[in-house]
Amino acid sequence: MGYHSKHTFMFPFQWDYIDKKRDFYNNRTNLADFQRLFEAIDNGFQLTPFKIGYDVDKYNEFSYFHPFARKALYYTEDNRLLRYYEIEHPNGEYHIEYLKEGNNTKAYENQLLALTLDNICVHVYATGVGVVTFNITNYKYPNKEAILAINEFGRRMYPQFMSKGNRLAAKGVFLPNRLWGRIADFEFDEDFSAYQLDIQTDGIFLPPDHIKKVFGYKGKEQIGDHGQKFVFRKREEQKGTIRISPVTDDRMFFLSHYNKADLVDQLAKRTDPEKEPIAYAFELDNFWYAYIFGDKEGPSIADDRMQRNDILKATYTRWLDTEKRGWGSGSLYGISRDSFVSIGTDFIGQHMQTMYYQMAILCLVQRASILRFSWEISQIINRLFANKKVKPEQAIRELYENYIRFINQIYFREITPQIQGIELYNLFQKEMNLEKEAKDLDGEMQELFNYLSVKEQTHLGQMANLFLPLTLLIGFFSMHSINDHFFNRNLSSIGINANLTLYDLVTTILAIWTIIVFMLFIFRNKFKH
Repeated sequence: MGYHSKHTFMFPFQWDYIDKKRDFYNNRTNLADFQRLFEAIDNGFQLTPFKIGYDVDKYNEFSYFHPFARKALYYTEDNRLLRYYEIEHPNGEYHIEYLKEGNNTKAYENQLLALTLDNICVHVYATGVGVVTFNITNYKYPNKEAILAINEFGRRMYPQFMSKGNRLAAKGVFLPNRLWGRIADFEFDEDFSAYQLDIQTDGIFLPPDHIKKVFGYKGKEQIGDHGQKFVFRKREEQKGTIRISPVTDDRMFFLSHYNKADLVDQLAKRTDPEKEPIAYAFELDNFWYAYIFGDKEGPSIADDRMQRNDILKATYTRWLDTEKRGWGSGSLYGISRDSFVSIGTDFIGQHMQTMYYQMAILCLVQRASILRFSWEISQIINRLFANKKVKPEQAIRELYENYIRFINQIYFREITPQIQGIELYNLFQKEMNLEKEAKDLDGEMQELFNYLSVKEQTHLGQMANLFLPLTLLIGFFSMHSINDHFFNRNLSSIGINANLTLYDLVTTILAIWTIIVFMLFIFRNKFKH
């Protein structure tokens, strides 16, 4: 049975292992801790190493990328950078119920989209970030309106806004009325009723049921129930738990393929064949704009010039007009900060679910890691301002070491030798503003590391000052005009019978001075603590 569209909803997150006595970056982002807790919650997910074997499709996918990029994309048993978990089972379900205005504009009607949940995947990285993905197939709804509704409502995680008298008024605009489904023994059901209750400042993000269940919640357990290994709010943090924090707003990133090649042919038509420069129908097409930017019915814009500019910046057209050249139906891709979409044949859909899926994961991990490092820098600075006696040296060193690891193992300028892959990856980097954000982060890191260098130079200067008197004294006694006979004669003149050499005197003074400096150092540190 052929499908009409494929959809993937991606939830990027930050994770921290909680132990106040081991609060440095490396302690909070140890993959062994995540693996130990995640595999203990019995949620149906299996640690799944990537293997090729006799699978031609996996070979093609794996060989598509540069060798250095593969290590950031595929979990193998010797890979210390990431872990990959998966739950996959036939006949999975993903239902989206949403409200749509009826004939009476004040009334709403329930609309239901019954989709197939193919699998759920969890990608976890040693930078302290991860991505949960829900991979879905639409076999029932071929029309454009349904495709847009799936992307708009299926990715929502909490109300974008509230209204007085109706705290869930977003259900008639952005938020689905209900999301529910299952795959194997994994079941979820979310109606967002938790937002009818008292909401705390650290509880704006109350993860929907399908996110909670990934991290081990059972049945109708609510956020705040004790005994969870994964928590979502600071107040639930306990030693030995992992805190999950979102790095996005109320929307998950979505990847979507519309299996409708004839639509590409329509969008590839020139608006005026005789006019230069060439203009195509997609440049002002309302559906194409809404599809790229995640609108549910039509474009959220009312300026044709701005709409056209936005579309041109976000669209990849290398294989748009192939029908005119007799090469069959073409393809069209669009990338925004929150989406990666395509229209074309099933051949394009296969690429979207393999190579381009991995490309999207990598870019999300890059963005989440950059945000993670910026957050870590702000935490260190806040501690310094709050307490001048804080010693940030180890925290800064660990953070800088992990930043270097990120730059070398995750953040790449190029990930494939294939020209189309290069161009799509560049468009991803541009639309997500990753190059600028990475450059800004590098500046923040350099400033922090310079602070550490200045602090260490100051400390070395203080130590040098302590030994300055001793240096002067040794220099004085080392003058050529002073000899062993001089010391012994003068000591004898004051009633001290000795047979000292210059070496004996210098060694004695050095030992005494070292003891004094050491005792001062001990008492100084004891007083600080």
